[in-house]
Amino acid sequence: CGRALPPRNETAPRDAASSAWMWLLRAALALAVLFLVLNIAEATETQRHGDWDAWSIWNLRAKFLSGGAETWRRAVSPDLAGRLLGASHPDYPLLTSAFLARCWQLEGATPAEAGIALGALFSFAALSVLGGALALLTTEALALAGMLILAASELYASQAGSQYADLPIALYITATLGALAAARARGGHRGFLTLAGLMAAAAAWTKNEGIVFVLLAALAAIWLAGARAAWFAAGAAPLALLVAAFKAFLAPAVTNNFPATGAEALAKLADAGRWGQAAGSFGRNLLELSHPWAHPLLLFGLLAVTLGFARSGRRTAAALALAPLGLLAAGFFVLLLTPADLSWHLSTAGNRLWLQVLPALLLAAMLSLNSPAGPAPAPPRTASGKKRGR
Repeated sequence: CGRALPPRNETAPRDAASSAWMWLLRAALALAVLFLVLNIAEATETQRHGDWDAWSIWNLRAKFLSGGAETWRRAVSPDLAGRLLGASHPDYPLLTSAFLARCWQLEGATPAEAGIALGALFSFAALSVLGGALALLTTEALALAGMLILAASELYASQAGSQYADLPIALYITATLGALAAARARGGHRGFLTLAGLMAAAAAWTKNEGIVFVLLAALAAIWLAGARAAWFAAGAAPLALLVAAFKAFLAPAVTNNFPATGAEALAKLADAGRWGQAAGSFGRNLLELSHPWAHPLLLFGLLAVTLGFARSGRRTAAALALAPLGLLAAGFFVLLLTPADLSWHLSTAGNRLWLQVLPALLLAAMLSLNSPAGPAPAPPRTASGKKRGR
């Protein structure tokens, strides 16, 4: 993708107190990861095939896909689960299910351990991508702090062993935004922009929400890179075409996810009670991200008071926050329009919408802070972007 990012401006030499704090952060993160491993082990001890959506959607479809030519069409059949499309979702994209199916094909069996390992892998990958992006763009201290805030979230820890597709899509969303931020720091570096497009399209191949995210991420790419956002489109194109072909030719048409008529949709949107119910649920989901003493808003607020907000990089942070916040807004309106019982739909989907965007929002928020090691250098705007990458 090209040359490395310019070196960060760190104070030198680091004094003993600063070094002690760094080791404390590292030890705290190691302890948080240990607790996460124990949490996953406890969850999978009683639910070896994952939580409800795992065995009724993702892992079930993976078993059909792993059967090859004889069974794979059942994974996209409208007859799945007795035509209860809301229970089996044969229209959902296939990345997570296909990943697990390939693991089973290579093993020649369908052990539950493969799903457990895959769920844990995506959980730790989401945490690692957040830390890696922050380390690349800021300092190790901010990277460790961001990872600790995510690891301390009760929602993240409780879903790590579920084997759902929400953490995989969170991984791809965070990777997209991290690559966009790296491209911005390099004046529109084409390698990072291409990677961002690929990761955004991977989100679309993971869940339907990812299709909306691709459009929002494209807007962020245009905002940050201008005409060079064409490289983002080039990276997204292969998987985006795959998603489009899947939706056009294989996925069954699902008509019960939205109102049957425009009049019904307008009636739902005009219902103030639905707005209040949905807003109240989203607010509760936000408050329930973690325990009060370990809540991401509290921990980030303490960091913001301690470090202050950086004067540079505000445009990058705002552009990165655009996509996950827009995805939350889109999910809010989808729930407003749902023909299903609103209380049930909010209770089953609302918190997972927050899980999908939590690491990405943390990335944008942490990039807005001053670095503990001193102010970050001003990113180059033109020179490196005009040079040919290697």
